[in-house]
Amino acid sequence: MAKIVSIISGKGGSGKTTVAVNLASQLAISGKRTLIIDAGYGIRNDDIPLARTDELLYNLGDIISGQAEFDDAVISGGDVSPDFVGASPGCVPEHFKAHFANFLAAISHRYDFIVLDTPASAGCEFDACCNVGDIVIAVSGEDALSRINTSLCINRISDACSKELYLVLNMVKHDSSASSPYCEDIADEIGARIIGIIRYDEFVRHSLEAGDPIVRYDTYAGRELENIARRLCNEYINPSSSTLTERLFEKNRLVLKTQQGGF
Repeated sequence: MAKIVSIISGKGGSGKTTVAVNLASQLAISGKRTLIIDAGYGIRNDDIPLARTDELLYNLGDIISGQAEFDDAVISGGDVSPDFVGASPGCVPEHFKAHFANFLAAISHRYDFIVLDTPASAGCEFDACCNVGDIVIAVSGEDALSRINTSLCINRISDACSKELYLVLNMVKHDSSASSPYCEDIADEIGARIIGIIRYDEFVRHSLEAGDPIVRYDTYAGRELENIARRLCNEYINPSSSTLTERLFEKNRLVLKTQQGGF
């Protein structure tokens, strides 16, 4: 059965879609059977960075309404890209939460990971994605508005205590020598353990526009997004490299294990 990874954020522009598309892409590159679903209604996000716009025939709304089967709507990624289901341009249907959960339960056996790119809001689709997610990754910028709204979104998750809940700090511009306590303060404020800190990378915008995931390239963002995907697969990343994210992630993992009663 697939691990379902819900990518959330408190506001638009935080980089949620960048994280979702690249995590799904890296998981597929690593040989994991991966599906990414653009789970919003009314706004499409993932088809352009995945270079799948011209292939969209059916979408999530068609599957939920019964107008299309999953096999007709899913766009195959082949061996090195994730399968993809696009967002619906329509309105959220009644009883979406229950239908969405049933749909994912029916296809879960086909995949190792299902990545859900949720809307940057706290509406019906957000609740549905968080409800089914085994892992919830909140993406936040350093600015106060992003942090506050991301914290509000996490507080909205009714069963957060039963989930693996992580934080990705995105577009970080300060240098790592001065950032460690600051990033830890943000994690405490938002209420999630850090799984990745992505430095500002000018190549991200180009990769999104070109439909070419940045995890395929050796850049700051590409390397860190690759590491986040590896952590989701429970791969150990040696903290001796002294990178900021790895130090914080290992520290947070140690604290969590201690709170849970040992290793």
